[in-house]
Amino acid sequence: MSKKHKFSMKKTVVVNVAAQVVLLAAGLLTFAYFHHVRIEPMPEKRRVVVAPTAVPATPTPEPTPAPTQAPAAVAPLAAPADAEIAPTPTAEPAPTPADTGILNGKYAEKFTDGEVIQDENGYRSKNVCIELSNQSFEGSNCIVADIYLKDISSFKTAVYDQFGKRYMPTLDMANAAGAIVALSGDHFYQHRQNGTFAIRNGEIYADNPNNRQDCAVLYSDGTFRCYANNAINVAEIESNGPLHVWYFGPILLDENGKAKDKFPNSSVGDENPRSAVGYFEPGHYVFVMVEGRQKDSEGLTLAQLARFFEQLGCTSAYNLDGGKTSVITYNGKTLSRVLGGGRPVSDILYIVEPD
Repeated sequence: MSKKHKFSMKKTVVVNVAAQVVLLAAGLLTFAYFHHVRIEPMPEKRRVVVAPTAVPATPTPEPTPAPTQAPAAVAPLAAPADAEIAPTPTAEPAPTPADTGILNGKYAEKFTDGEVIQDENGYRSKNVCIELSNQSFEGSNCIVADIYLKDISSFKTAVYDQFGKRYMPTLDMANAAGAIVALSGDHFYQHRQNGTFAIRNGEIYADNPNNRQDCAVLYSDGTFRCYANNAINVAEIESNGPLHVWYFGPILLDENGKAKDKFPNSSVGDENPRSAVGYFEPGHYVFVMVEGRQKDSEGLTLAQLARFFEQLGCTSAYNLDGGKTSVITYNGKTLSRVLGGGRPVSDILYIVEPD
């Protein structure tokens, strides 16, 4: 082989190798460019759409049907001519409250329609009711007249000079006054002579309290109130329409209707015959006479008398003159045993039919 030919073959080999090297380098560069140099652009932003989880569709509520209109009223068929038609019921009228005057509708059953019923147990009429009883209390007999009045004019007092005498037995004065029931009083004559507080049937006899004795007042509206000896205001009492003022005492119950147990202004606190008046409410009163100095009835102390009035249920009670003075009468007779022949009195409390 010639030299020239050998050189030509070497040249061809070199060229081929170089070409392969160039191709290899180009491939490497291309690989490097795409894998190590070139940066892929970021894709455009877009909202990711996630397929929703299948949820059962909420049923659309059916529209509420309009209320069915009530059928038009159909006129009732005319009743046959010979048919009986039931009457339309009418409402019962409200009952008319009982007229019991100052008792304010209470105790209607105590009164009659007009007839007077009177016996040994009491008296009943259209306007007055008196219930009599004998009650034993702590060993003594208490004669009780429970009194209901429609009109305060039924509650009166009588005094000695109405009948022309200074003193009279209780029964005589009661009969002269026409009393249904009567109770001995508070020694009115002495109060009048001494000028101490006294009002009877609305007439003022004296108005100068002695500040030693309690007083009791019955007002023209039927209320009854007691005043302690140091709390008597004459002007105030007189301005409120007093019907009667009694001046003896003492007061037996406190402002709550409870029995008092101390009576510092009274000098006769031991067992004795007693007369006293009690009060429940306007129109309801009680006369009490306690028999005393008897074998079967010694009498009551003031504290015992107070407890008796509390037991009766009174809201106020007041002691009157006792001892031989103490007497109760009914229907023209003396109910109590008269101690030692009794003692003439200058006044009484009594009940009659209203003016």
